[in-house]
Amino acid sequence: MRKRADRAGGNPPSRSEHRAGPARTAPADVPHLYRATAADAEAILLVRYPA
Repeated sequence: MRKRADRAGGNPPSRSEHRAGPARTAPADVPHLYRATAADAEAILLVRYPA
């Protein structure tokens, strides 16, 4: 593996390595973004403005 060999040798990472570094990639254990449905909106409105 070129990347690992470069890092072990002390060479600076290439420009493409900088762009796709580990800091930019999302962790694997992050859940998908929550998407509110119409039922959720109705429940929120009922809590805020009780009938």
